[in-house]
Amino acid sequence: LKYILTDELNTTIKPFDVIKVSKYKDEKIFFSVSGEVVKPGKYLFAKGATLDDVIQIADGFTDFADKNIIITRTNMVGSKKILKYILTDELNTTIKPFDVIKVSKYKDEKIFFSVSGEVVKPGKYLFAKGATLDDVIQIADGFTDFADKNIIITRTAIVDSKRRLKNISTDDLNTTIEPFDVIKVNKYRDWNSVLNVKVNGSIQNPGSYMLENGSTVADLVKIASGMRDDADIDAAYILRKSLLQKQKALKENQLITLQSQLSAAIYASAFDNQSDNYAKIKLLNIQQQVETLKKQLSSSSNNFGKISLNLDDAKENSSYSFELNDGDTLVVPKKEFFVYVDGGVLSPATLVYSKKRDVLDYINKAGGFSEDYSTQSSYVLKPNGEAKKIVFVDGKIAPMKIKAGDTIVIGIKAQYAK
Repeated sequence: LKYILTDELNTTIKPFDVIKVSKYKDEKIFFSVSGEVVKPGKYLFAKGATLDDVIQIADGFTDFADKNIIITRTNMVGSKKILKYILTDELNTTIKPFDVIKVSKYKDEKIFFSVSGEVVKPGKYLFAKGATLDDVIQIADGFTDFADKNIIITRTAIVDSKRRLKNISTDDLNTTIEPFDVIKVNKYRDWNSVLNVKVNGSIQNPGSYMLENGSTVADLVKIASGMRDDADIDAAYILRKSLLQKQKALKENQLITLQSQLSAAIYASAFDNQSDNYAKIKLLNIQQQVETLKKQLSSSSNNFGKISLNLDDAKENSSYSFELNDGDTLVVPKKEFFVYVDGGVLSPATLVYSKKRDVLDYINKAGGFSEDYSTQSSYVLKPNGEAKKIVFVDGKIAPMKIKAGDTIVIGIKAQYAK
């Protein structure tokens, strides 16, 4: 004899099969509901029942019910009973036989929020489900005369099993608060003393922020909830609009001057029938400078406006106290695992970073020096915009520390006319 249990109605039968349809609804099949419902207890199970049906059978939620419901479910794995816990707020979730359903109490002495700053009675208060910022201000006896309309909410969220802080800036008093929110009503400030700044990259809460005049990099990092674990603190920099415009204008003026010199040199050479080697060399050099400036102006990776920072607390002269300007953007790049080699090498390359390799190792990995390489204009460009000259001593490169994200640029000799 062979017993087959199935709910597939398209199952093929065979001669002499004995088929039995069991009774589903049985006194032994039930579910239970407890916690914040009007009538907790044990109830008969019905196939297809949902959490919404459960709540209706139990005469609805109490006033203190939490939206999250915990289902404890018994599963058979082999011959063992395994308990599974399901947390959900979906009332259309289907229940199963013998489910144990618990509706937790939302309002609890351990659940609170706090409000500080420009309110009459700052402090810690018990949380109530559905409460808004308007309710918070009323509980705290209203704003002071110096309150700013923008309110900052610092909220704890769980991301990848880790606690993360999130800052929310709003002037909407209908905003719903959540348990353990930290609410701050700032003092009203003259708009002329407010800095509009941004922070991008490997930061917990990138975005735009308004800070008081005189605020520092440390203030901005703090309000953005700190840096992520993958932040490259050696590569951080400030992008300053005013500096970018000045540096770009300077390069553009240099380009105009060089283009004028180039036009004059070309015009002069047209009437010079003699083979003036010096004039040809001068012409080639000006052409090279013009092309270099054009590339710098058109490149998205130029360093215009960049202010290099040192955000390593362990080092002296940390940049955390660096004062911000209106319009500044703090950029904290993500750690890289590559080193780039460009310029006077046989094959410019992107190479995997290794602590064991030095400058020459990376150059050799890029095929070695090209025939036209120069020892005079070689440098290492750091991710934050800093450049460090590569020093050659008796034709050999002096020891130099290379880090992930660095770009090794080998100079190329100017081409001279023959």
